[in-house]
Amino acid sequence: MNQTNSPETNRPQKAEVEISPSNQSNELVQNIIAALTVSFVAISLGAAFGILSGRGAFAGMLSAGLIAFITSVLGGTRVQCSGPTAPMTAVTVAVVVAA
Repeated sequence: MNQTNSPETNRPQKAEVEISPSNQSNELVQNIIAALTVSFVAISLGAAFGILSGRGAFAGMLSAGLIAFITSVLGGTRVQCSGPTAPMTAVTVAVVVAA
């Protein structure tokens, strides 16, 4: 992206980038593939943590999905980490306190 300086403000101005429909469709396909990959990993981890905690695979998958939903509703960021490891944190705290 090219930047030019405006003579009035001496601030860099962003150049406009033209987005074609083919770029948008390619980006959409890439986003869908990434979302499916992440969701498969999250479901697997949620099931594993559910079994590990003794609550069952479905409870782990449900809690992983619930945490992802709450995070997205409250305004997650691109660098925020939330997923199936969050319920495992509660289990780990309980184990450490009991030990």
